[in-house]
Amino acid sequence: MGIYGWGAGAARTGARDPWLPTVIERQLYEAKERGDTEGYLRILAENELLLDMDQELTDEDPDTVHHVYAERPGDPPGIRTLEVRTRGDIVPRRSDVVVDRVVLKTLAEWFGDSEKVVIEVNPGAPSGMRFPHPDRAAWARIGKEAVPPPERGELLLTDAAGPLDGPVAHALACSAHLALRNRTPWNGVRDAYTDYLGDLNILRRDWGVTSPAEADEVIESLHRTRYVPHEAEAALLARKAIVDFGLEPGEAFEPHHIYQWYQATAKLAQDAGVDVRQAQEAIARIRRYEERFRADGVLPPDGMVHTLAAWDFCRGITVIRVCVGARFCDTDFLTETVPEFGALCREAYGSWEDYSAAYSLARVLWGDDDEFGEVYRTTVRWHQLLTLDPDSPWRNIPFG
Repeated sequence: MGIYGWGAGAARTGARDPWLPTVIERQLYEAKERGDTEGYLRILAENELLLDMDQELTDEDPDTVHHVYAERPGDPPGIRTLEVRTRGDIVPRRSDVVVDRVVLKTLAEWFGDSEKVVIEVNPGAPSGMRFPHPDRAAWARIGKEAVPPPERGELLLTDAAGPLDGPVAHALACSAHLALRNRTPWNGVRDAYTDYLGDLNILRRDWGVTSPAEADEVIESLHRTRYVPHEAEAALLARKAIVDFGLEPGEAFEPHHIYQWYQATAKLAQDAGVDVRQAQEAIARIRRYEERFRADGVLPPDGMVHTLAAWDFCRGITVIRVCVGARFCDTDFLTETVPEFGALCREAYGSWEDYSAAYSLARVLWGDDDEFGEVYRTTVRWHQLLTLDPDSPWRNIPFG
């Protein structure tokens, strides 16, 4: 079963089922159809769940969960329905309601054995189920036995109701590395990236952003690649200049060109106002990582990275998606803006593999400290998944 609906070819044929948007909802539907309630709950326990919250109260008191309950005709007096949704079933934006992430075990602690709260999963959807009297002990046991989402690692999700081809889909696919890490659909244009408070926290913690105006400045800076590692970028651009203009036709960049590379890096760094010593020191790190990338299949045997622009382009598209969840902009802004980043990606790179190798090099230069540790391993794993998995958007959307 492909993530593009019911098979990998669905992106091209348009055959998809928006009522079962991701593999999560399809798994729930299958468990429901075979009457496997425990299996259904296990799927819930392995994934993030989303609850509605009152936005005004949440803004005033973010440390308290301000649930919004639904009223169902025919429910006895005093009974409240709590709607719980999986990632692919987030509903369109409502002006006064935001979402909060939770796990099944927490739901059991809050509402288990309650006779006044009904929990309804994905209401109105084929994958939905209604639980009038949640069994606290059973839900807690299943939640405890399950590996929680943060510990399950990356997850490749496609929203069958989201864009699957065209400029918006291409641009969103350019941010697939981070969608994998955050276990959110790579093509999601719904009203949350993680959840409301989580998205606000990402902007504040990672970018120092607390307002739409500040977000605009960060997006513009990412659009102009102002956050790439400047020293390493100077070294890469110097090498590219040698490859493009300093070699004879058909001549390969060889070890004996290294001295020339150091000289060219020094000149380019000085002209750009970049620390010359640090730019030259970056050459050794670049060579070590590229050599390891070739051994691990991230680069072909003679492959090289020419620019780290992918680092900012991927994050720029992600910041826009997070801004939607933080209510700094709407999905119309997203669909209008992200294709600009996608076009820049096409200008800078020739293929998904080239693009991903550049992002991967930037990420390990940023966070691996030459250890070839967990940051390196996850980076390579993301590259392999996105370039090789038949359900990856990169296998279904042309790069150029």
